[in-house]
Amino acid sequence: MSEEPHQEPLPDQAPEEAPSQAVTDPAPEATPVAAAPVQGHSRRWVIAGIIVLVLAWPLVRWVANRGTTAPIGQFRAAGPPTTAAGFVELALEHYRAGRFQECIDASQQALKLGGNLDAIAYNNLGACSGSLGRYDDDIKYALEALRLKPDFQLASNNLVWAIAQKKQQSKTK
Repeated sequence: MSEEPHQEPLPDQAPEEAPSQAVTDPAPEATPVAAAPVQGHSRRWVIAGIIVLVLAWPLVRWVANRGTTAPIGQFRAAGPPTTAAGFVELALEHYRAGRFQECIDASQQALKLGGNLDAIAYNNLGACSGSLGRYDDDIKYALEALRLKPDFQLASNNLVWAIAQKKQQSKTK
């Protein structure tokens, strides 16, 4: 049997480690220095993005509904309204003030002048009728608003509310 000669490592060579030691020894922490700031930095961007979305959402909704709604005061000058848009705005002011019959009158004037705001005028008629307890009229006007503008969510909500109120009213009688 020939024995292999034992060789001492040379001074500039590191001694070989046994393979079993390399597997069982835990590796030193190998976390790059830039890893933590990158994660924190990306978290800040996510939070900033969420804040921007929350703050920008009303603007996005306004742009999406530009053709159907307008801020108060945009259409009406100092005098009485002369356009359908002016009457729709006046109706909204009356509704917010609780003057429902005046809201109905202004909405009817807007319908007489015609235009692309008829769905809003019908919705206003329905909302005022419902506020006065005339749920059949409310349902009729909400259906007409939805016929003119099928994706009109406010009219759809008002229709559901009017139907529920009519059912509740019939139960109490």
